[in-house]
Amino acid sequence: MATEFKLPELGEGIESADVAQVLVKEGDEIQAEQPVLELETEKAVVEVPSPYSGKVTKVHVSEGDTIQVGQTLLTIDESDGSAKEMPTATAAKGPAKEGGEDRSAKKARDKKTAQPVAAAKQPAANKQAPETAKEPQRKSDAATASAPPVPTKGDGRQPQPPPAGPATRRLAHILEIPLDRLKGTGPRGRITLEDVVRAHDALEAKSFAGIPVPKLPDFRKEGEIEEVPLNKIAQTTIESLSRSWSIIPHVTQQGLADVTEVEALRLQYVERAGSDKPKVTMTAIAVKAVVALLKEFPR
Repeated sequence: MATEFKLPELGEGIESADVAQVLVKEGDEIQAEQPVLELETEKAVVEVPSPYSGKVTKVHVSEGDTIQVGQTLLTIDESDGSAKEMPTATAAKGPAKEGGEDRSAKKARDKKTAQPVAAAKQPAANKQAPETAKEPQRKSDAATASAPPVPTKGDGRQPQPPPAGPATRRLAHILEIPLDRLKGTGPRGRITLEDVVRAHDALEAKSFAGIPVPKLPDFRKEGEIEEVPLNKIAQTTIESLSRSWSIIPHVTQQGLADVTEVEALRLQYVERAGSDKPKVTMTAIAVKAVVALLKEFPR
């Protein structure tokens, strides 16, 4: 039986990811819980296991693709053995009976019987202490009369607060982000910590959008150029560092280093070159050291 394996939820607020590596190919036999993909999110590289066993008949994604939650990843022909094991095991046990009646049928019958009984008890609970219920109502009326008017909907009902946890509300209060203006990405529209942080970052980016970005020179004039695509983690890092570089005050830290031998070597170069040649400065020596390091660590 052909089954489509779709990308499951990766985490709260994560709607897409990049395919870092496809670990299987068409025709491979795989087992349940076997990793079939490596996905790269903004925070980490994660393995995606298959919940099905069988033969991979089609791979719908490839390395470098950006995929969404719910997108089909693989088509798997589930093996006959795994498909037949469950019915065989159930048939071996046989229907469990209790007093000549199937247990599942008895459970369903008891559930139907319990519902009217629970409904019949409800009015009796509402009738208890009718006079006692009036006293809190009078206190509530008095408190309402002295309190300022509360905004209500058109039908007179008080609007519900945005769905969010205590930690999310506290962070929104600290960052001065109004929750009622956010659209939650959590279950049933719940506002998450990530939603608040994204809204705060968006406001900051908008506030500093007027900072001019200098145009880079054409480095092709200096020699051969190699273009390397950035992964999702690197892109997120660049955005965060660029924003921080623009809005956070810079701090310079100074230290001491003994350059006695380097200075002696520099003077030897100057003497050998002669007075009519460009002088070798300490900056030139530092640049040469940096070039050697960049060749060893180009990234």
